[in-house]
Amino acid sequence: MSGSFRATRCTVSRDGTTLTLAGVIDEGNRAEIADRLVSEVAAGADRLDLTAVTVFGAAGVHALLRGHRALPAGGRLRVTCGALTYRVLDMCGVLKLDGLTVTPAALDLTVIDYPTLDRARTAARDWAAHEGYPAAAAADVMVAVGEVVTNGLIHGAAPVRVRGWRAGRVLVVQVDDAGGRPLPPDAGFALRPSAPDARYGLWLARRLTESLTTHSAAGTTTVRLHFPAP
Repeated sequence: MSGSFRATRCTVSRDGTTLTLAGVIDEGNRAEIADRLVSEVAAGADRLDLTAVTVFGAAGVHALLRGHRALPAGGRLRVTCGALTYRVLDMCGVLKLDGLTVTPAALDLTVIDYPTLDRARTAARDWAAHEGYPAAAAADVMVAVGEVVTNGLIHGAAPVRVRGWRAGRVLVVQVDDAGGRPLPPDAGFALRPSAPDARYGLWLARRLTESLTTHSAAGTTTVRLHFPAP
């Protein structure tokens, strides 16, 4: 099978042997998603990308297990997912199943428009959660990264690349846009709510991070965010 399929609040698309799901999986669309997984796995799909799934609980586990049972003898299903989905699968014992490999996604993606910005926000939050940050701290990462990427789309140029890594006890996120425009030295330090075009994005990002630095060179504007250990 090939092409895309839209269940209620969730899209399913296939490229080669990779099946990508995006959206919500819950009791309202569980049967539709499960049926599609079964048919695609039986037709040779062996990779499942769940990184763009925003809601994944018992219904998602049920759908995944049905797809797993459709594997041919000796087959293996390789799943990539966000940290919160990974946690659900771990709690349910799914990670121990034969023929199933589940890997939490790293934070390294490209944003080209606002739909992919939504995915970047969710990925940043899930990555921080996987690195041990509690919900409130992971939400700070999501908001700050979202504001800086938005700034890159509006004032810089797409594509905007988002990468994250751990440096000791601190999480570091680097956002590179293709605009190459130097940021003003006071960007994000002063808040001027009375200005007709006042923007709060970089100001907010600075207050959600331990430090934020900027650099522009060779057609790229780089913003690096450091998030303190919780």
